[in-house]
Amino acid sequence: MSYVNTKSRPSWSPDSRRVAVELGSRSYVVDKNKTVLKELGNPGKWTSSPTFDPDSNAVVYSSYDKIGDDVGWGIYRTDLDSGETRMLTTDGYKPTYNPNGDELVFQGLYGPKRDSRLTMIREDGSGRAPVVETGTLQNEFGFDSTGDRLAYQTYGEVKPELRILQRDWGRDNVVTDGEGGAFWDRSPQWSPDDKQILFERHGRNLEGKRIVQLWTVDVATGKETQLPIPDAKNLDPAWSPDGKKIAFISDMDGGGWFDLYTVDSDGKNLKHEVDAFGDQHAPAWSPDGQTLAYYTYDWNKPKEYQHVVNFLPTPSQQG
Repeated sequence: MSYVNTKSRPSWSPDSRRVAVELGSRSYVVDKNKTVLKELGNPGKWTSSPTFDPDSNAVVYSSYDKIGDDVGWGIYRTDLDSGETRMLTTDGYKPTYNPNGDELVFQGLYGPKRDSRLTMIREDGSGRAPVVETGTLQNEFGFDSTGDRLAYQTYGEVKPELRILQRDWGRDNVVTDGEGGAFWDRSPQWSPDDKQILFERHGRNLEGKRIVQLWTVDVATGKETQLPIPDAKNLDPAWSPDGKKIAFISDMDGGGWFDLYTVDSDGKNLKHEVDAFGDQHAPAWSPDGQTLAYYTYDWNKPKEYQHVVNFLPTPSQQG
């Protein structure tokens, strides 16, 4: 996700009734009425990237907190039924659950320069091991629906690439490389049927203006297809659960803000969903497909009110 204030998307509970959200430097579990049900982490500590466990009433997140005699990033798990919180590992952040709910992938921090490596850990905190060595920075990643393949972005020691790690066989293949490095491909998002990956292609138009186009790549054939929408900064794309729609943010209307849009997966029926003060960003569809959660960042407001989560009924629910 490439919007500057997007560290993570709202994470929906499996029953589509709650979201775990990162608002500024704090994280919460809220319902669709925006009622805070649980504040995560110790008071005053930076908490980020909260993610619901897909098969139990728990949330994992990263927090910058005291660890022994030191301070640093760690990954924690809070059981929402008992309220019990425990640390899973140190030197890591941005945890993401495998869809099977038995393990996590996260950005592990290694060496004196704190290089980022994608790392796996079981949900009980055991078995930590880096799974990716290519490049130095892997900060955008996600599992397919089976949990057997991990799409990720890498750059640093290599040119920017999108790759797929086949976990069962350890095979690690390049999916796109921005046409040989001419562009920067980012934010890989699996289609619900696991056949395509949606991504951002960052570059400049003939006038030198920075634009971000949305593309898909067929995983089996490698064929790349640009989504036929206006050139602009089109960011934070997300598939609907049925694969028919894509939500994203864009500045295509020229108003100076990022607004929320949806479009059919073939590029038809572009709709300007939210045009409001502040930047809308990080859309996330509920598992039942009925609601879009998204963040709004409005730098004109007092600091404590700059970050909010909002909810939009999807078109089928709007009558």
